Amino acid sequence: MAGMRDHLTAVRGTCPDCSMGILRQYADGETVLLEFILEGTLAGERLGIQPAHKRLPFTGVGIDKVVNGKIVEHGGTATAFWALLGRSIKA
Repeated sequence: MAGMRDHLTAVRGTCPDCSMGILRQYADGETVLLEFILEGTLAGERLGIQPAHKRLPFTGVGIDKVVNGKIVEHGGTATAFWALLGRSIKA
């Protein structure tokens, strides 16, 4: 899935130390829903958001169609609220 590969490459370019955790996951047939948190240092510009050079959290939801063990369709969204503010939610 070249589109997903390109997306993840862009995320790594913006946030090279990012890590992702799955908070919840649900599957029904070929559809998989997940809630995730991605944390990392915003070190590069992405979608008009300037680098904060601070470790920031992004939460989101992914919706995938899985056929024969492979993701064949992907959609979802992630918050960028804290990145827009340029600060962490942690004290």
